[in-house]
Amino acid sequence: PGVPTTSEFHLFVDYFARQGIAAVICSPDETEFRDGVFYANGAAVDFVYKRVLISELLQKYGLKHPIVYALEAGAICVMNPFTCKLLHKKASFAIAGDERNAHLLTPAEREAIHAHVPWTRLIEERTTLDREGNPIDLLPWASQNRAHLVLKPNDEYGGKGVHIGWETDQSVWDTALYNALEEPAIVQERAVIAYEDFPTMGGDGSLAIAQRLVDCDPFLFHGQDVTGCLTRLSSVTLLNVTAGGGSIVPVYVVEERD
Repeated sequence: PGVPTTSEFHLFVDYFARQGIAAVICSPDETEFRDGVFYANGAAVDFVYKRVLISELLQKYGLKHPIVYALEAGAICVMNPFTCKLLHKKASFAIAGDERNAHLLTPAEREAIHAHVPWTRLIEERTTLDREGNPIDLLPWASQNRAHLVLKPNDEYGGKGVHIGWETDQSVWDTALYNALEEPAIVQERAVIAYEDFPTMGGDGSLAIAQRLVDCDPFLFHGQDVTGCLTRLSSVTLLNVTAGGGSIVPVYVVEERD
């Protein structure tokens, strides 16, 4: 209760029930690991879809939690295990593109990263290379080029702590930039996002066509199979549903009939 995605949980439970699979919804406080069995709301469970954030789980319980004990014992399979956290860190973009790590990648990999991953660096006092390969003093350069940059905490979600350079006053930007030396954060080049026309309904029931920013994220399996997309639309730059800056809309995969 009180979690914005609660309705999503109930949709999952209903879907699994139709497939003949029993599922339960519980909070981390409603679990236990006893006699080699993991229990959620009193029901024995062997497969877990974890919605609680790892950082929040560890902050409250540390490593002394039933799900940790069950994982150590091999009693459960977690669909999104603790190792997923690595990809949730925004610094992963910086690690991939930093010239200090170039020797770890093949020429083809470096080319793909340059073409598809926004230029990103961890905030620290250092010299580095810009997208064109020119040496820069990172902090002064980031201060002078805020119109083309965003500043993001390394480990946050829901748009928290994000500063959009071209929409932020210089003094606020500089303060956020130097505060980021104390808490891990990244600076990233502005990504071009598409605007498209969509029908919108006003509060009075009227219908209008308006431009919206589009973020379309395909569900890709094994690098080749696409089975739908997560699509968000927004009228503001911070395209984040939790922050109130966007909405998730349905996507239909249209195929020819056999």
